[in-house]
Amino acid sequence: MNKLLSIVAADKSTTYQTRWTIRQTMKEQTSLAQHTSIVEKFVDIVTYMHQLISEAFRVRKETTENPRELGVAGLSLEYANLINQIDNIAARLASLPPNVRDTLYHGLPPAVKEVFDFRGQG
Repeated sequence: MNKLLSIVAADKSTTYQTRWTIRQTMKEQTSLAQHTSIVEKFVDIVTYMHQLISEAFRVRKETTENPRELGVAGLSLEYANLINQIDNIAARLASLPPNVRDTLYHGLPPAVKEVFDFRGQG
């Protein structure tokens, strides 16, 4: 009789463990499905925003095909770099070493360099 009870108890324990595993797997699958749905919605939102931005700035195919032009992303990065440099200068204006000044000067567009050259001669 004890042997039969121990077999039934072991079988019950195995059944409990199996049910627990199934529940955990179902929870994980449900969570994964929810995350997948959220990611799909984010992709839709980003795609829509990209389309709106492209239409707003009228990004043409020419700008992406012509490697000599920066395009929207390149221009944004250039402006971000310029803002970082201005922030660095403002943070330590009194102690600006000559090499930083030269680096900033070389980063300027040619039309702006001409203005600085003209002022330097006068």
